Amino acid sequence: MRLFFPLSLRIWGGQMDDWSVIGAELTEREVQLSFQHKEDTKLFGQATIDLQWGVATEFTTPWEQMTLQDVKSSWD
Repeated sequence: MRLFFPLSLRIWGGQMDDWSVIGAELTEREVQLSFQHKEDTKLFGQATIDLQWGVATEFTTPWEQMTLQDVKSSWD
């Protein structure tokens, strides 16, 4: 469920977050975020945010990988 609420992912650098976003690559349909662990700066992760639907389609850290796929709306 976390992928449906990307602003709740603990990557934005807030006080309770484990990660900080360090880079972003924007395409027409999505943004690819790179982030670094706040305490162990040797650890990195990435997330892909679908700009049309406002959901994360991928979230990867050294110990976790989540992928959202095959989600269709009744509007298509």
